[in-house]
Amino acid sequence: MTRPSAQWSAPIALALVLSSLLPITSGAGPAETAGNNAGNQALGLYGSMEGIRTNAYAPLTSSATPMKSLDRTNTFSGQIQCPSSREFLTVLLTPTPGGDANVLVGEDLDLDGTVEYSYRAPVPASGVCANGLISCNPGSWNNCRGYKWVANPTGQVSLADVSISDLGGCYCINDSCGNNLLSTRTGQILGTVGGGVTGTIQGVSPKYAITQTGISGSSISYHGQDTGGCSALAVPATLPTAYYSTSGNLAGLLLASDGAAEAQVQSANPTSYYSLLSSSYSRSANPSQQVSCGIDRVGSVTTNIRRFNQAPTAGQLCTDHLVFMRIHRIDDLDYQLQYLDTSPGGSQHHNCGVAFPGEAPIGADNWHVLATVSVPQLPNGNYQLTMALFRMQNIQAAGCYGGSAAVNGLLSGFDTPINTGVVCPASGAQFSAFSWDYDLEWTEDAYSENVNNGCAGQEQNQSCFLQQETVDGVLTYSNYMPTGITPLPSCRTFSGANSSYRECRDWWSKSRVYRCDSGQTWDFSAAGKRLDRVVSTTQDNGLAMAYQDLRKDTSGSWVSEDKSVNLGNRVDYSSPIKACKTRKPSRKTDAVISGNATQYLSNPDSWDFFYKRCDDNGPCPIDAASGEQIVTDCRVINEFAEAATIMNVLESAGKDMVCSTGQVDPNSGQCLGQIHIFGGRGGTCKEPGVNTNFFQCCTTDPGSFLFVEAACGSNDRQTSQALYGKLTHYVGSYCVEEWPLVGCVQTAQTHCVYQSKLGRIIQEQGRAQLRAFQDGNGNPYWGTPEIPLCRGFTPEEFQALDFSKMDLSEFFADIQTKTNAAIQQGMRNNVQNYFNNFQ
Repeated sequence: MTRPSAQWSAPIALALVLSSLLPITSGAGPAETAGNNAGNQALGLYGSMEGIRTNAYAPLTSSATPMKSLDRTNTFSGQIQCPSSREFLTVLLTPTPGGDANVLVGEDLDLDGTVEYSYRAPVPASGVCANGLISCNPGSWNNCRGYKWVANPTGQVSLADVSISDLGGCYCINDSCGNNLLSTRTGQILGTVGGGVTGTIQGVSPKYAITQTGISGSSISYHGQDTGGCSALAVPATLPTAYYSTSGNLAGLLLASDGAAEAQVQSANPTSYYSLLSSSYSRSANPSQQVSCGIDRVGSVTTNIRRFNQAPTAGQLCTDHLVFMRIHRIDDLDYQLQYLDTSPGGSQHHNCGVAFPGEAPIGADNWHVLATVSVPQLPNGNYQLTMALFRMQNIQAAGCYGGSAAVNGLLSGFDTPINTGVVCPASGAQFSAFSWDYDLEWTEDAYSENVNNGCAGQEQNQSCFLQQETVDGVLTYSNYMPTGITPLPSCRTFSGANSSYRECRDWWSKSRVYRCDSGQTWDFSAAGKRLDRVVSTTQDNGLAMAYQDLRKDTSGSWVSEDKSVNLGNRVDYSSPIKACKTRKPSRKTDAVISGNATQYLSNPDSWDFFYKRCDDNGPCPIDAASGEQIVTDCRVINEFAEAATIMNVLESAGKDMVCSTGQVDPNSGQCLGQIHIFGGRGGTCKEPGVNTNFFQCCTTDPGSFLFVEAACGSNDRQTSQALYGKLTHYVGSYCVEEWPLVGCVQTAQTHCVYQSKLGRIIQEQGRAQLRAFQDGNGNPYWGTPEIPLCRGFTPEEFQALDFSKMDLSEFFADIQTKTNAAIQQGMRNNVQNYFNNFQ
């Protein structure tokens, strides 16, 4: 939100400073005397424009002018604004055909008002993040790459190529995620990009303090300051005068369009005042409770063990001298258990030849194959051999020294020969018995996933409303409204005994806050009972106010207590101040939209009005030499009705406008014809005659309107209703039907009919002033009965009117009557509401 400008922040600050400057008057005399003295001092210093400028505005905005206390004895620095609010950073987004955005950054890092460094992102942004952006193929979400904001030690930013997983709070902005996101969510996207850039700058140079931000079109500007000092003032981004100096647009168009734009921007921000007021109140109308819950996607890896083994099994072999063993690996799931007999010199199968009956066959690589172990294909594919043990034990023969051995292929290696320890020194082939077994073990990883929904109860409860939701750290729902931001899919890694699983999902964790109605309504009966007792028993005893308080104790029982409030000394104030109203002659020469008032008014002579305070018994003080005259002599003046009427005129003028052609420029909203204010139309009603069976169609009797409709037609009935509402000005009568030799047999009245009684009064009073509505004798001209002149005032004519010359007393009475009736009805409503709420 843009920081308040100096034009209006200074008066607020002035009020705060004034409150701090008032002297403490304890012990200085009666409180009213001290208050009057302090008030007179304040008026003497701040009671004029020059006084405010010299004694308040200058000290508040400049270190060269000190602030002084009311008694002028103490001085101090009153400057309330810091050095520079200078624009030091601008981020501009320009759209591309696919909805992606080009990003340009300009920096004024020394705050001298000149941009020294500019940077253009090397790639268009398809998505934006809290600390960078994502760029994909134009208009799509394909081949995306991540870029993170970085800055050098001086604060100059650029983008570094990073993994998307290093970015946070990302969402898509191009056409692959919706049409015109860049234009419909400009403020939100600019805030995300700008926040990332400023955060990066402040990360390397904390001295930059953000004092103001402002969005204009497709750019966002940041005003900042060096926190080491304060000297310069902020420049307001938009002056309030822009909303009534519309440079050709109809009055109020700029304000209306900017207001609508601001409402649209704030509606996209759940934390804005617009969203808070429009969306949240209904959720808290009844007693409710806040419930927090979460929905989590849980992934896990389970490791299973698969074993393939064989119990010790008897076998025979032939060897001349030595026996070796090994595990031969064919592939991941197939292994052979082998042994080899040799001579002392290493000759294979020496004196034994081919395998004898009962001995393991010889394989392709000339080793005996005791067994081939083949493991079935494991379903998940994520498996690992964790043990491969092969044992040959109790190898014994008559001419041999016995031996036993074991080999673990994972430790000693597959296809690595191991000496069993058998030695047969006897000559010739020896036949040995032995036992053998094996134990192979695999571990297998399996990934599984489930969703733990801790919000199922709230989702199914129709009295619960989602107040806030954060999905993987991205706020997607706030203040009962979707934020319009969806987090990008993210990936997590789950590790098992053998491998890791990288799983990507649209979301992993949702944190929610629900507001659930309790099913009850607020019970103010106890409060009403207590209030009724206090109000009914209150007595003003002069120095104190006594009353009875009725409350419940901790046990829930009602307890009545007598209490009092010390009122202290009270000053008797005199009757209302008497004043008089005077006037002095002047000449109305105001500049209007085109020309000045004298070009439109038949008599530009006017009056200036003054209100003056009267002494208790003195006359109205006037300057007779200047032509000053008394309008209202000394008394208690109440001109509420007059003031309300003038305000009503201005309000109605803004509503009672028509464009003469009915055509409006669709771009600027300007009327392509002439604007008329308080315009009317010609209306007729027939007088008694042959066409009406001598029935009077011009009547102000509401009971006759149906008869007028039947006898005279709808036009006459509408004119009569306008007569009844005092919305018309009589123009004249004319003959609508004439018979030969007889003459006129049917006449009709012509009236100018206006939309309101006030519009008719302003027309009657205003035409007497304007040359364009006067005949040759200076009298108001209303046209002829056949061709009435009922048009409204042009803006130039309306601006030239002198309201001081108008007699609006006819409308004053209506204002006073309606005001009294409204006050009485309001009092009746308040009393009735009191009893309805608390009985």
